[in-house]
Amino acid sequence: MEPNIFEKYSLSKEILEKMPVSVLVSIILYLVEQVRLLKETVEKQQLLIEQLEAKLNQNSSNSNKPPSSDNPFKNTQDKPSKKSKSRRKRKGHRQQCLRPTEVIELFPTQCECGGTEFYDFEPYYIHQFIELPPTELIVKHIGLNCGRCSCCGKLNKALVPPENRAGFGPRISALIAELCGAHGDSRRAVQDFLFSVFDLPISQGGIQKILDRVSTAIEPHYEAIGDVAQSAAVNHIDETSWRTKNVAGVLGMWISWFGGIVLLLTHSNHYFFAGETFSSLMPLLTRMVGLFLFMLGGSMYYYTIIVAGKYLRPAPSGTLQEHMLINKGPFAIIRHPLYVSYVLISLGLGLVFFNFLPLFSALLLLVGIYPTAKAEENVLTKQLGKEYIDYQKQVGMFFPRLFRW
Repeated sequence: MEPNIFEKYSLSKEILEKMPVSVLVSIILYLVEQVRLLKETVEKQQLLIEQLEAKLNQNSSNSNKPPSSDNPFKNTQDKPSKKSKSRRKRKGHRQQCLRPTEVIELFPTQCECGGTEFYDFEPYYIHQFIELPPTELIVKHIGLNCGRCSCCGKLNKALVPPENRAGFGPRISALIAELCGAHGDSRRAVQDFLFSVFDLPISQGGIQKILDRVSTAIEPHYEAIGDVAQSAAVNHIDETSWRTKNVAGVLGMWISWFGGIVLLLTHSNHYFFAGETFSSLMPLLTRMVGLFLFMLGGSMYYYTIIVAGKYLRPAPSGTLQEHMLINKGPFAIIRHPLYVSYVLISLGLGLVFFNFLPLFSALLLLVGIYPTAKAEENVLTKQLGKEYIDYQKQVGMFFPRLFRW
């Protein structure tokens, strides 16, 4: 059908009666297709709206979110007093609308008045029915045969394929690992569940062997997550401790997270924030050194401003008429502590965040502050004379007098 069919024809009742049958059929087919597309769009938008509303209305009272995630500015109901025996009801939420595997359209069959013919149909509600597929095990019996070679007469035996040697497939192994690992169910509880739901008899030792194989399979992925966590510039760390009956006494569970990566570790010493857990030793020492340099630079910056006061003036501004030599505080160690503090702050930030930009800024500062400092010293030498020259001989420019400048 042509896209501009409605522009070519004025769809009045008289025109439609005079229209050829082929054109009417084309119009009807076009409208049916548009209705189908619009219906699909409405269903997608309705599903999206329900998902967004479910996320918007979630809080600690109707989901697994912690109370700290609740909006502090949103009015909440007052907690009932301890004397009140009435229990406050939890605010529920609507079941999320899932993508259907089958769609059934139902229409009214009979009206209260007895009529059975209806018109002007439109959907008014979607009732969702959820069911699990039949839980029937897939059991394969692999017969192994042996035979003698026709050339040498040696007896040869067929071998079990590698994917079947474990005795249990990946899906049932993943289910057992999920129940025991993520949900913390005991081996006995998982044994009863498998027999009750799947009619699968399995020993607790067999469950443990499956868990050992799963642990071995996911170990490379866990190590890869650890490597990513170690190399992260910024990490969030928390620790939870609990007492045990063994000799260790207390166990600590450390959690590290950033972005979408979460790393969980347990350690027998909960006071020990070990470098082998969340970061290697060298990056940890580097960050500690960077933090020390940053704090040293910041302290030197503020101390220099306090000591120098009004006499702290850059070279283009010249000096005061009553300008005097400041040779106490940081000025007793180096002649330009303010510029050195800039370098220490930039260098410390670069080491803490493992970022090249602050390190490059520190290098540029080292190159750029020397001519500025020399210009300031020339101005001070002209005004203060021999007093400042003697000061230059006693105190280093950027480093203590152990160095030449």
